[in-house]
Amino acid sequence: MTKDTKDKKVTSQNDLKPELTTDNTTDDNIKLKVENKTTTVDTEKLNELVTSYKEMREQITRLEATAHKGRTAKYDAQHEESTLDKVGINFLHTNDGRKIVTAWRMLEDELITNVNTGVMRADQRIRLFHEDEDDFTDIEYVNFKKLVKEEGEVIKDETEKVSGDRILTVTLPEYGKTIKINVIYVN
Repeated sequence: MTKDTKDKKVTSQNDLKPELTTDNTTDDNIKLKVENKTTTVDTEKLNELVTSYKEMREQITRLEATAHKGRTAKYDAQHEESTLDKVGINFLHTNDGRKIVTAWRMLEDELITNVNTGVMRADQRIRLFHEDEDDFTDIEYVNFKKLVKEEGEVIKDETEKVSGDRILTVTLPEYGKTIKINVIYVN
């Protein structure tokens, strides 16, 4: 990088395409003059860009450090184009045996506080859906965290055309089944 203090210009080599040989505007305040793969930018504007970039990187670092790791991983799984090899599938152990959990929905989510004693009581129920669409189990939310997770191998990864949901076809070798499940319900 070379610096010319007389004109207050900073010049650096870059990989801009040769067809950008005229005065191009990338922002209302920043004008780049491109000549023979060399960009000329006012020093003040470059300093503004660098400062803005550093502030943005600090904000991103701060947000990533305080983000909920599970939600971040779920977002990445939903929006990432790369393929998943193995995923965790939830199982519910009942008197009838083990049931695969393919989806869930919160039924009740109330928190009641006694104003006299200050005692809080939570009434949280969740409905777990299984392989058969008509088969479901209602449980307390505290028991939802106790579900057993087993690893399954992803054999197909597709996106539904109507909803845009990412659907995985997963083989569960120990269970001897292949299921389709939305990516938001896997771990």
